[in-house]
Amino acid sequence: MSLRCDGNNNCGDYSDEEYCPRSVPPSTKNSVSCGNHKATTCADCPQGNGASWCHEDCQWVNEQCQSKGYDFAGYKGPTPYQCKSFNVLDQSHRNIANTDCKECKMGRVCDRTGTRNMPDDWKGKNWYRFLEPAGTMILHGLSPSTGVPTENEAWRGYLTGDHPTEFGQTIDGNVCFMANHISAEYCKEKTNGSKRYNMGRCYCFQIAEIKITNCGSYFVYELPDAYSCAYRYSGM
Repeated sequence: MSLRCDGNNNCGDYSDEEYCPRSVPPSTKNSVSCGNHKATTCADCPQGNGASWCHEDCQWVNEQCQSKGYDFAGYKGPTPYQCKSFNVLDQSHRNIANTDCKECKMGRVCDRTGTRNMPDDWKGKNWYRFLEPAGTMILHGLSPSTGVPTENEAWRGYLTGDHPTEFGQTIDGNVCFMANHISAEYCKEKTNGSKRYNMGRCYCFQIAEIKITNCGSYFVYELPDAYSCAYRYSGM
């Protein structure tokens, strides 16, 4: 027998979606542990003693006690394992705003294990989170223009689609690696006896299939080795 929700969205164990939408989490009074005591949400933990009164289910970030997982109206959902265990991409050359990496422009940085040009923050196929100065997310939203990728864009990998919008959601994605000034010649295709640039190929010279997980305040990405050198994943 289904039960109607009460004023606090307490729906019992057999809620009826007609009366109690499952998108509204049940009441979770004293649902998180601040350390030595419990609170409704991490924001309700005592704020005056920093991390010493903000740990267990919560974490002290930017002078505030915040949830380690998803915190909505006191509801703490399950945190995917990859949100707790990941590698970090944090080298400045990855940031699209960094135009000063001479070795990158020369093709001497490569996200591929076993190569001499592999950067220190690359650990092979694994889950990664972008952190400054590399940026906080994988490069995305790129709008290819005319011609070939710029010197700063060459060899960079960017996400062609969107990020997941719900906490804990994992989706598939594609990363396109852009051609450089040498391989750009292969982007051209013959048309009526002459050559013109095939923009789709210039800006997507190689493709990597990845996974993306929404971890609440950040995203993590399961990234494979780049197909060849000197491709690398970029951030923003």
